[in-house]
Amino acid sequence: MKTIFRTLVLGLAAFALAAPQRALALEWGVCGHPFTQAGYTQISLKTQFSLMKELGATWYRDEWDESSYANDPKRYVELVEQARHSGIQVLPILRPKRLGVDTDPQVVYSRAYAYGYSVAQATVGLARDYEIENELDGWSLNKGIKGNNGLKQSDYDSVRLSYSAAELRGLRDGVKAADPAAKTMIDFGWLHFGYVDAMVAQGVSFDILAWHYYAGDWFDNDCTRIPGFGDAWSKLRSYGRPIWVTECNHLNSSDDDPREGAELANLARQFQRLPNCEVAFVYELLDEPWVAKWAGQQEAWYGLVHTAVDASGTVRMGDKKPAYDALKRAIAKVR
Repeated sequence: MKTIFRTLVLGLAAFALAAPQRALALEWGVCGHPFTQAGYTQISLKTQFSLMKELGATWYRDEWDESSYANDPKRYVELVEQARHSGIQVLPILRPKRLGVDTDPQVVYSRAYAYGYSVAQATVGLARDYEIENELDGWSLNKGIKGNNGLKQSDYDSVRLSYSAAELRGLRDGVKAADPAAKTMIDFGWLHFGYVDAMVAQGVSFDILAWHYYAGDWFDNDCTRIPGFGDAWSKLRSYGRPIWVTECNHLNSSDDDPREGAELANLARQFQRLPNCEVAFVYELLDEPWVAKWAGQQEAWYGLVHTAVDASGTVRMGDKKPAYDALKRAIAKVR
């Protein structure tokens, strides 16, 4: 009887390991700029975290620029601690100071290693995942090639690819040296698979693959059926890593655009059913009307919550946008 029972238990365990199951519902997060943008610095973290919890989001993604971090590392650590007390996990985006593009790759590596080590050492036990750099694929893309779509390694500037690879290797090695249990991820946008292929070819290791996906009206809003390409999700899965969508929204939204809420609800349903998708982040929590002059109107209105700037430059929070409520309903429904 014991032998039969043991065989049954082992068989069930093997089945559980082999079966592609999602043990928990897809986790959700939002992007914010608590150290760099006026709205996020003037609206308290307590208020931001409260908005997140009501939404159903448990992750807060923000950039950790080396120059800002070096000036006051304590406030970054305090952010993670405050978030944890609120039931929120922080995903730091590690962004070393950009050196000259023709800098010796070993110098780039060493500087990135030191920064990655410093951050991970300060946040051991507080943060568990790190996004190393942000959208180096766009920076590395060779803009001089007509019709360049980023699908091939040859679509990129070779010098910038070497720089990117050296920096990513340095960041990952530094993080792992300080906290071997930490996970690192590299990110890219749209269909820039040539960049990922180049990083793999140049020895960049990563635990998670992060994707930035902005759905728009000019193509089928299903990442498994992109016109002219096909199934982008299958391509993402081919790298053999868990997938986090660390930025998503409706492309070209305007203030209170009803398409934003509809698209976010669509993405919530879509990501929930896709295998290997673990966490999705909306870009972003708050509107940024103050950036419209230099970043364009589109960048100003991605937020889920209105903000306004008065004559004195003070940023005040407004009402939740329809997109906030639409995503809140979608998250609750898929759970």
